[in-house]
Amino acid sequence: MLGQPIIAPNAKNNSIFKMIIFFYGPDSFRINKKVQEIIDKYRIKYRSGLNLKIIDENNVEEMDIRSIFSLKSMFKEKKLIILKNLLKNQEVQQIIFDKSKAIISSDGDIVFLIIEGELKERNEKIIDFLKENSKSQEFKLLTRVELKGVILKILKNNSFDFEQGVLERLAEYIGNDLWRLDSEIKKIMLFKQEEKRINLEDIEILVRPNLETNIFQTIDQLAKGDKKQFLNLIHSHLNQGDEPMYLFSMIVFQLRNLLIIKELLKYPNQKEIVLKSLKINPFVLRKITSLSHILSKEKLKDLYQRIFQIDSKIKTGEIEPLLGLDLFISEI
Repeated sequence: MLGQPIIAPNAKNNSIFKMIIFFYGPDSFRINKKVQEIIDKYRIKYRSGLNLKIIDENNVEEMDIRSIFSLKSMFKEKKLIILKNLLKNQEVQQIIFDKSKAIISSDGDIVFLIIEGELKERNEKIIDFLKENSKSQEFKLLTRVELKGVILKILKNNSFDFEQGVLERLAEYIGNDLWRLDSEIKKIMLFKQEEKRINLEDIEILVRPNLETNIFQTIDQLAKGDKKQFLNLIHSHLNQGDEPMYLFSMIVFQLRNLLIIKELLKYPNQKEIVLKSLKINPFVLRKITSLSHILSKEKLKDLYQRIFQIDSKIKTGEIEPLLGLDLFISEI
């Protein structure tokens, strides 16, 4: 349901490497869609499937990757060799360097598709090589505006109307997890198939907000001083199956982020540098910034110190997580 053109070639691509494709980035959903498009087109053209090889972490140990390049293609078909998330593997890196020459001299009988998630802790030499010498495309996480555009396109393509605020609510509740977004939209459209119209009430009934979004709503009640509603939201999390320890750690984590953002507002020149190092999701950042204006620095420090002390007692086994949550609520 979600997609874009298969390849957006790098401007620096060298034509002799036209049979090497490199997809990378944190958006595994869109990468998967593009890879599947390539595989589907390949299978339509070459129906035997004997020259399609997919190598990943699960089967790399049992595959002789080098021999796959040297084996003669069956039925004069092109080979499609796919390597998935293997750039940490030193042997694979060397094969990529070595076999690029074979691909150049093969007169286009091999398509080499290399797939990788985020490029942290990867050898810069192989990354630079691939970016320079392949048709490469980076799949970044979608921004809020892009995400709403994707949702709008899906609903229009399926002839669905919607109440104002539906796009924003879906984007807020699900975030840029496109795997979940695809599943949730299919569910909503199935539920509303007869009416062909989605209302905000449908989102509330059918879609459970991700924990991070709900945590901000919970802390928002804390910021407003509504202890009763804060308590209700905490127990709502628990009733929905959220683990007390994870819930507690999320509150600690977000209060810490609130303190950091509060401090950053004093130093706008350093804000972007620090935020980049923290790698805070843009959706989350907007929520944190909004809440940081409501809570004073003194209040934030007090809340953080209280919950941090309780968190330490939980981790050392002095108290149970559920008791820790109730203790924190009783102290605020």
